[in-house]
Amino acid sequence: MINVVSSAFEHLASALESVIFFNVLFFTSYKMPLAVFVLFIGVIYFTIALKFIHFRMFGKALKIFFEKEKEVDGNKAVTSRAAFLSAISGCVGVGNISGVAAALFAGGPGAVLWMLIIGFLITPLRYAEVFLGHFFREKGSDGTITKYGPYAYIENGLASKGYSKTFIKFLFIFYIVTILAGSIGALIFQVNPLAEIAGDLLLNNNKTGIFIFSIILAVICLFVVMGGLKRIVHSMEKVVSIMSIIYLLAIIAILALHFENIPNAIRLIVTEAFNIKSLYGGILGIVIVSFTRVIISTEVGLGTVSFLHGKSQNDSSIREGLLAMIGPVLAN
Repeated sequence: MINVVSSAFEHLASALESVIFFNVLFFTSYKMPLAVFVLFIGVIYFTIALKFIHFRMFGKALKIFFEKEKEVDGNKAVTSRAAFLSAISGCVGVGNISGVAAALFAGGPGAVLWMLIIGFLITPLRYAEVFLGHFFREKGSDGTITKYGPYAYIENGLASKGYSKTFIKFLFIFYIVTILAGSIGALIFQVNPLAEIAGDLLLNNNKTGIFIFSIILAVICLFVVMGGLKRIVHSMEKVVSIMSIIYLLAIIAILALHFENIPNAIRLIVTEAFNIKSLYGGILGIVIVSFTRVIISTEVGLGTVSFLHGKSQNDSSIREGLLAMIGPVLAN
């Protein structure tokens, strides 16, 4: 039975992979998956439709981040800041550390600068997905938020535009299947390195010890998840603060140890990013690699962050979208 289920899952994953990762630039030596290309078009569309909101309102978004917000007692919703920090927790760490390394390997030093630039340029897409997930959410008679995030704008948003129920149901199911499949991969991507590092540094690569460590980690995660979104958000709000401090201290320590190399590194990054000699053969490839890695590490366009902000106790969709908009810049 297990083999049958495993085989069916492999066939499904293979079929989805052939579509989602289809190279739209098959006529060139560059590779851009269909999913990344769609998000690229989305970034351009929302940048124009929102009238370059990231240039106009980024300062306002930063101001919102530092505003104090009191949590409503007895409300199952969460504060905007808590939702924001929870979203950051899923991006900072393995995703962006390994993402930068992969981008450097594939695109060279110039990819670092392009990732920083792209991290800012994709923010209108983050604003749009969070705004929509918040704007089209539903509340019960007692004020409890019952539907939010991608599910809300797929159903309510498209229905308001006159799309058929059949088409909406198809998109709804397709999103559920793909997001679940992606979540499994993301969990493995995050947990496996942690277990390997713990096994190497603390457990002398003892397989039994690593197994017990993994079980404990799974139990902790289960405890948090069973508490619902509010417990998840509150847990991440506390963890992110500690994690960010450790993360920044580690970066400062590394830079201090290699202080004499910083000027050369900056010069190399800038010169490689705009290398005229490789204008045709290099910059396009670097941009594609950088865009792909930024999308993966920040989760822009996936709808996952919209789930968190959709549960916010804040009633202003514009405010929620603006706050979420700075996420890709900080996470990147």
